[in-house]
Amino acid sequence: LHDPDAFAGKNVMVVGGGIAGMQASLAARRTHLVWAATFTRRDSQVLRFCGGTRSKTVDGNLYQANPGFTLSSITCSRGMGIDTLELTVIASSAVEQLDFLTGRWFGARVEFNQFDWSAPADLFVPWPTYRVADVQHRDGRSFVLQLRDIRMLWRQDYTLTTGKTCLNRLGDARCGVNLATWTRAFAVTAVTDRRIFTIDLAEAADWATEGLLTFDDGPYEALPLWVGDHATGGAVRLAQALVQDIVVGQTGTVIAGCLGRREDCRDKFDNILRMRAPGLDAKTLERLIEEE
Repeated sequence: LHDPDAFAGKNVMVVGGGIAGMQASLAARRTHLVWAATFTRRDSQVLRFCGGTRSKTVDGNLYQANPGFTLSSITCSRGMGIDTLELTVIASSAVEQLDFLTGRWFGARVEFNQFDWSAPADLFVPWPTYRVADVQHRDGRSFVLQLRDIRMLWRQDYTLTTGKTCLNRLGDARCGVNLATWTRAFAVTAVTDRRIFTIDLAEAADWATEGLLTFDDGPYEALPLWVGDHATGGAVRLAQALVQDIVVGQTGTVIAGCLGRREDCRDKFDNILRMRAPGLDAKTLERLIEEE
């Protein structure tokens, strides 16, 4: 906190003495710094929490007090190394336990700040931004979030790997398929377990294999679930078992899946001209079109 370069280019809210005044306040121990965190989940829900026993409004944003908000020490290193830390959160009315178990917190963006409890508008110190890399259930309503800073994105492998199947993702700009025409509403008609159930889907087997399924209500509402297999009669097997029971009568929508094969692009989606796969050059496309 005493290194001016650490705040270069940062949106540090300081009134009066600027960085020098902030350093003086910290050095004189005239401040009571409190940790605050802003979580932006993948479902676009934004949650703000702070340490202490009372909530506080900072810059027009309400940070809810969470006594179970425990943060390990933050180390900010230079270079390409990835900084990691752990954040312990106790589930409450504002932080539902089921949201952790259903994966809604995975990949969430986390922005840490410190502010002066007595005068938050005078001293608001931003820290690096992190992502939730893992969520572990410790005991009871306690959860540990493993966080990594955004440099983890720079260390990921973005190499384009080719294979026999199409490189496009169904519905993306390169694919061009309109997903709205390949989306069906359904209701659950029978349940085997938390992974296998039957829906009233009048489509051939494998129509929804590798597709996405979402429920209209319940703990998994609007959360895309990967369909591992779709059999005749609407039998569906999810790629991963759920943490709560599926109920007969539950409704939702399912988007068709694409296995990336040439017959999928040609026969199922009538989209062979947009298929991206090794060996599919202009001459091959011309031959396929003639075969049509």
